[in-house]
Amino acid sequence: MHRDAVVIGGSAGSHKPPARILASLPADLPATVPACPVGHSYSPQSLLAIRSDDAEEATCTAVSAVQEKSMIVEELMTRSRTAGDRAAAGAYAAKATRADHAAAVLQEHITRSATAPARR
Repeated sequence: MHRDAVVIGGSAGSHKPPARILASLPADLPATVPACPVGHSYSPQSLLAIRSDDAEEATCTAVSAVQEKSMIVEELMTRSRTAGDRAAAGAYAAKATRADHAAAVLQEHITRSATAPARR
């Protein structure tokens, strides 16, 4: 009996490189067994779950960063208004609006991803 296998190795905690390699392999490859030398093995489903968690965490971090940017820009807008610099205040107001919109779009993506049915 002949079996083809692909074994992907890495150190403990190196799930990202095997996930990238696995994603680049043909879908009809007869056998794929990604594993690291410390004995962990990953199915395509478990790698998908890991990558999904990574993507969700990155998106949440992006939302936080954009929200923080909006707060900083709003503070600069308030200071500019107080100083009587209407032009700067207007520019900061526009930046705050864009940052708020970006945060809302990212938040909507998170919400949709969490409730979307699995696609095939």
